[in-house]
Amino acid sequence: MRYTMFKDYCKLLYVNVIIKSELSILIFFEMKMKSKLFGLSAKSALYLLAICSALFTSCYEKEEVDVTPPVVLPDAAYVIVGNVYFAKNGEPVANKTVTIDGGTIQTDSNGAFIKEGLTAGQHVVTVDLDGYAKVARTVYLVAVQKGQTSLANVEVVLYDANDVADSQPEQTAPGTPAQAEELKGAVTSLVPGAAVTVNTNGNIVVTEDTPVSVATGESATVNIEVFTGFNSNITPATTKALTPGEIWLASASKYLNRTYGLQVKLISYIIPGVLGKTITGFKQTSVLTTETLTFDGLTGTVIYQGTANSYVIEPVYESHDSHDAHGGSSNAGGGAGSAE
Repeated sequence: MRYTMFKDYCKLLYVNVIIKSELSILIFFEMKMKSKLFGLSAKSALYLLAICSALFTSCYEKEEVDVTPPVVLPDAAYVIVGNVYFAKNGEPVANKTVTIDGGTIQTDSNGAFIKEGLTAGQHVVTVDLDGYAKVARTVYLVAVQKGQTSLANVEVVLYDANDVADSQPEQTAPGTPAQAEELKGAVTSLVPGAAVTVNTNGNIVVTEDTPVSVATGESATVNIEVFTGFNSNITPATTKALTPGEIWLASASKYLNRTYGLQVKLISYIIPGVLGKTITGFKQTSVLTTETLTFDGLTGTVIYQGTANSYVIEPVYESHDSHDAHGGSSNAGGGAGSAE
């Protein structure tokens, strides 16, 4: 009982000292110097005040009042990345011009290009090289919120202007879950450790969590997986050159503007840092489209990446103060783009 009264008095005494002006504090101590505090001398009262201050300060600190300034997320980012290849041999088209919305950039020695600083909405990517059919791809960058990135991957394959393969199929149709299951193994072998499933739309969904280790508040440079090319249930191994199967693959390659053979490539991406938070990892969800195509009466199934919501990147931030991680929310990272 006596300890409780003592503790309560300490709190009142400390609050009194904090909220009073300097003059009030002087008057308070002058009064205590002339009298006794709970029967104590003035000197003992001063000692008591010091002890109470330490005690109350400790109690205040243990309440863990969050004084962290509000998190300011970076602006939404809109990016197009891509590669340009020659259809005949699969070699990269190095150091050539790519036009995006009228502005030009150059491919590097590996045929790759990247364009940042774009906006949400539709963009047109064009490659026009002498002796080859002009390729124009329409890309959509979906609108995302602050702290998120909308990113689209564009694969451009250049065909000789005299290529005889059909560029338009006689018929197209969305793939079915059963057809996707048939081709899922080709995806699983490319991303060991990732979760590969088939959704009700007949698309293949790849989900993978990647840890990241950086200091609090710093940005993180990570590698993002991008699927290039396409796979099919009609393969060169089942047919000989110049047979309907080979012509079908050449036609599908021209129609999709992708080389035959599904591959995974890594592109470098920077996850922006956030003041007071640590990037502990990111989740990438990739969607591959399943589609059936018919050329010259022969129907086959293909899988490729590049339709709407082709992949989403969700950074995971952990608060340095309260240790609450978040990802997958509207402000936690990631976006998706498409190319058609």
